[in-house]
Amino acid sequence: MKTGGEADRISILHLQTFQPSFLRFVDDAPPPNNIKTMPSQYDTIGSQYDMIKRTTFNRIEQHNFRKHVSPFLQNSNTRVLDLACGTGFYSHLLLSWGASSVVGVDLSPVMVEAATNRLSETLYADQAVFRCGNGFGRDPVKNLSGQEGEDFDIVTGVWFLNYAKDKEEMIEGFRTIASNLKPSGALIAVCPNPVEDLDTLAASVNACPHSPSGVLYKYPKKLENGEGYVMTVKVLPPLLERREVEPLQFSGFHLRRSLWEEAARAAGMTGRLEWNVCEIPEEIGEDTEEWKSLRRNPQLAVLIVYKK
Repeated sequence: MKTGGEADRISILHLQTFQPSFLRFVDDAPPPNNIKTMPSQYDTIGSQYDMIKRTTFNRIEQHNFRKHVSPFLQNSNTRVLDLACGTGFYSHLLLSWGASSVVGVDLSPVMVEAATNRLSETLYADQAVFRCGNGFGRDPVKNLSGQEGEDFDIVTGVWFLNYAKDKEEMIEGFRTIASNLKPSGALIAVCPNPVEDLDTLAASVNACPHSPSGVLYKYPKKLENGEGYVMTVKVLPPLLERREVEPLQFSGFHLRRSLWEEAARAAGMTGRLEWNVCEIPEEIGEDTEEWKSLRRNPQLAVLIVYKK
C-alpha cells in the first residue's frame, strides 16, 4: 500500500470499528474467532453502521472521547493515527477539533471507501488519508510514513482493542500502537467498562431487557480461555426511522481489566495508564431505573496510555 507515494507504516489494523465497530450478529449466531473474518461482516454493514452515530449512546460516547482527546490536540502540528476508523466519523471530528492530519486505518475496504468519501466532501480532504490494514497481525509493524522511527503524536482507537479475543491478540494490538507512536505519544481509546469481575457485570447487563441509550449490550457467552466474554451489541434506529430501518447487531469481546493493563505493558507502553469512567452529561438521561442502571454499569470508558 502507498500513502501519497510513501510506503505504508504498517501491518496496522485489519480491523473495523465500533466505530466503533463490531460484527453483524443475530442473538444466537457464533462470535468471530479470527480477526481475518471481520472484513466481510463490516463490508455487509457498510455505511449503515453510522446509525449508531444518531443514538443517545453516541452523544455520551462523543462527550467522553472529546473531553479526553482534546488536550492532545492543542498543538497545531498534532498527527493522529485513527485505528478502526470505520466510516471516518471520528477522523473528521478529530480534524475539526484541532488535529493537523489523520491517517485512518480499518479492516474493511467498504468502510475505508466510505471514510474517503466522507472526508472528500469536507474542508479537511487534503489532511486525511485512509488505508486498509491489520492492527492485530503478527508481522512486524512498520512505520506508516515509510520512515524509520515513530511518527504519530497520538493514536486513537474508538472501539479497536475490544476485537482482541485474548491477551495475546491484545498485546499484538498494543504493539501496533506502540510501533507507530513517538516516544512522547499516547493512546486515547474508547473501550468497554473496565472491570475485573466480568461475571457480575455480565449478569447485571443481561438482566436489563432495554437500554435508554439506543444501544443494548448482551454477554451471551463466556470465553473458553476464561479471559472474558463475547459482547454483542444491538443498535436501535432512532424513533422516526424504526418503521423503515432494521436494528443493527454486531459483536466483539470484553476482556478483564487486568489483561488490558498487562497487554499494554508487554507491548512496550510503559508510561502512565489512566482509566476514565464514563460521564453521562446532565442534559442526557432521566431519573428512571433504566438510566440508574446505565450509570451503575457504564457502556464505555476512555483509556489513556502514554508510550513512555
